[in-house]
Amino acid sequence: MRKSEWNFEIPTRQSYVAIILIIYKFYKVVIRQAWPFILLFLLRRNSEGVDYWFYILILFGLFSMGFGIWSFFKFYFYIDDDELIIEKGIFKKTKISIPLDRVQTINKEQNLLHRLLSVVKLNIDTAGSVKNEFELDAISEAKADALRDLLLSKKQELVVSNEAEYEDSVDQIVAVEESEPIIQLGFLDLIKVGVTENHFRSAGLIILAMFWIFQNLEQAGIEAEDYEGRVPEVDWSMGFYAILFFVAIFFGIAFMVSLVRTVLSYFDLSFWRQGDGFKVRHGLFNRSEYSALDRKIQIVGWENTLLNKLFSIHKLTMKQAASVAVNAKKSIKVPGVNQAHIDDVCDYYFGQSIHKEETWHQVNIRYMYRSLFYSVLLGLVIIIAGILAKQHLIWIGGALLLAHWVYSSVVGYRKLKYQLTDELLQIRGGRYADKNSIIWTHKVQAVRLIRSPYQLRYGLASLKIYTASGPLTIPFLDLDRAISLKDKLLYLVESSREDWM
Repeated sequence: MRKSEWNFEIPTRQSYVAIILIIYKFYKVVIRQAWPFILLFLLRRNSEGVDYWFYILILFGLFSMGFGIWSFFKFYFYIDDDELIIEKGIFKKTKISIPLDRVQTINKEQNLLHRLLSVVKLNIDTAGSVKNEFELDAISEAKADALRDLLLSKKQELVVSNEAEYEDSVDQIVAVEESEPIIQLGFLDLIKVGVTENHFRSAGLIILAMFWIFQNLEQAGIEAEDYEGRVPEVDWSMGFYAILFFVAIFFGIAFMVSLVRTVLSYFDLSFWRQGDGFKVRHGLFNRSEYSALDRKIQIVGWENTLLNKLFSIHKLTMKQAASVAVNAKKSIKVPGVNQAHIDDVCDYYFGQSIHKEETWHQVNIRYMYRSLFYSVLLGLVIIIAGILAKQHLIWIGGALLLAHWVYSSVVGYRKLKYQLTDELLQIRGGRYADKNSIIWTHKVQAVRLIRSPYQLRYGLASLKIYTASGPLTIPFLDLDRAISLKDKLLYLVESSREDWM
């Protein structure tokens, strides 16, 4: 079917496949909320009252499913008079009008069920919104592309009709068709990214999941004591080696979880420059495609951990504007990039401004002194406690932690630097990871001086720079220097003719 055969000026529904997705979503919600009761029903068939509540949950799920299907048949969308119109609601009718010139990005998502049913989920984002202003649960990919092209073309026509913005609009229309690839991750690249992921985070998630399961089981009336004789006992006679073995097994599982999650999430990742923005597409089962327009991008940052350095790769992040709270989906994250890819992104977005040679400034050395003080104090407490208790492992571990904290304090101070030009603010930092953040000065929203009692005593202050995608902080500056930076940033913002978005 050709794109021209779809008429979006008449009210239309989503694909009928959306009914299956609505049913799936409602069942998913019910099972997620009621699984302890379902498990209780399976384990205690003879318990009184369990069947009663279980069937109430089933009836509630069926009612919700029917309500969702009814909602599908009451949902329409169409384009009328340069606006995208949405009509929905069963008992309360709602009509939403979105001016097409407010449309910023149009993103596609596909989970496994979408791919099996040959449909996509379409998210339309508007200027400054946190949530998607308009969302289609299921629509054919060809129809989604036709709707996206129509919305963007009509938006460009509206901009061109404004004579004051004519020249910028012509450049934009020409650029929309241009597409330049930046990076595409192969399978070996994914393995490198997976190996260098934060495995401690996966371990923490596993521990939290275990606590969550135990808590829900207790709320459902299932006590661990009831199954005490059914669980084989662990022989701890090996002492330290047994503990070491189980810790190794646990972190081995965490490593595999990180690796598998990375491969599934970033499978076939493609990142490219298109028109006046960037696009990224990735995912094996959950296929996603996100856009970031130059005017919505607020902060460009990248970092590399110790493991990343082994493979000379970084993780690139492009944070976009959000009006109330920063949504994770407002940021584009691209792992596995090298320095050449980062340079390409900076050339596209910042142009020649990024290449100006300026002086990097370091924060006050008391930033390191304070960190060292707390590190030494805590480390000595652990060491003394271990010596008094005559526990060699405790004081040896405390000594190792003390050395670790001292090293990280010194490294963290040496890496923390900043640079301010008339166009850009750049901040570097990190302890074991090298972190970089860059922002156009005209995108700064507000600047605030923060002074703790310790900073008041030594004539210091921290500078907090607010953006539409979250704050940046330069800590422990001399007070005069902090005030000078604040005044300069505010002057650059007020005197700039550039729009922040």
